[in-house]
Amino acid sequence: MKCKTNRQELLSAAKKAATVVPSISPLEVLKCILLETDTEKGTLTLTATNLEVSLEQSIPTSVCEGENVSLAIEAKLLVAMLTRLDGDDVELMQENPAQITLRGGDALYCVPVMAGKEYPHVQFPAPDNTVKVSEIPKMVQRTAFATVDSETTPLFKCVNVKFTSEGLRAVSSDGSCAISARGDQQSTGEASLLVPAPSLEKLARMCSDKDAFDVGIGDRNIVFRKENFAYSARLMAGSYINTDQIFSNLKNSFTVLSDAMELRSALESVSALTRDNRVKLTFSGNSLLLSCCSDFGNSKTSVGVIPLSGNPCGEFFFMVDRLSQSLRAMGGTITVGIAQGGALTLSSEDAQYMQVAMRATAAKKSRKAKSEKKAA
Repeated sequence: MKCKTNRQELLSAAKKAATVVPSISPLEVLKCILLETDTEKGTLTLTATNLEVSLEQSIPTSVCEGENVSLAIEAKLLVAMLTRLDGDDVELMQENPAQITLRGGDALYCVPVMAGKEYPHVQFPAPDNTVKVSEIPKMVQRTAFATVDSETTPLFKCVNVKFTSEGLRAVSSDGSCAISARGDQQSTGEASLLVPAPSLEKLARMCSDKDAFDVGIGDRNIVFRKENFAYSARLMAGSYINTDQIFSNLKNSFTVLSDAMELRSALESVSALTRDNRVKLTFSGNSLLLSCCSDFGNSKTSVGVIPLSGNPCGEFFFMVDRLSQSLRAMGGTITVGIAQGGALTLSSEDAQYMQVAMRATAAKKSRKAKSEKKAA
């Protein structure tokens, strides 16, 4: 077999495939990328899987001679070799079933490979009914942060992707906060899917908001397809929490208007001195004071807000990281409110966010007081 293709295209495809390959696996072959040639089509296909998500990409070849081959090569090794080779093109040659040669410019690599038949068979179903979906990275940025990596609450590891008559909507929650964001309005349908957040995050790193996919549902899988590219993720079974009811039941005691970027900048400026990942928000008329404290001192700053309803007053504690991520995900002008029980609500034109309030920071006794008590 002799195959010649563009080095940068192959390197780009190999890097994407490497993000799917597990770093630790009892099966050595899963640490590999499957390479398959098709002399009739003049393509080289790369396949990778970790048994939860799978990726298949095809790139054109300028030369593809000999018999079609199927071999598995270690992902890290393939990326490293393609990165270091010179020239615009790279040649792949195999005369020995247990070895492959890569040539680029004046450099030559001869490395061991495994037979393709040892690689797990990966299927990419092609459903009859598909929906066009774009802006995947934007959807993931808005929702994946509000999930949790815990085996005890597997549903909270997922993003609830909903195809409705009004378009795509994505929902996520970790039990203490929840966010609901609207997506592509052209992606209409009737389906509610639970997709693990890590699976969506991998896909988001491979594409841009402009990329449009044909999305379909197979047997316990969701498949994203575009030209010469297919990505499959295993779906989680179960019933997700009714976030629509949660948001509809929230009644704000008061609301103010603010800018998400300005509020996030203020939050990040004080959060260096935070204890237990919490920030205190103090509402007073046209001002919102943000303050944090730790064993090293205190920090505070304020931002101007515009009261909309009720009487903005009181102090409340919330998680810094979740609040910062939600402000980054929403952006623009937002409505900030405090609902029953001190829950924080953030609303923009196409997203809603809720976070339950934390208890006030417990006052710590000074070391001097402890020392005096012990001496007494």
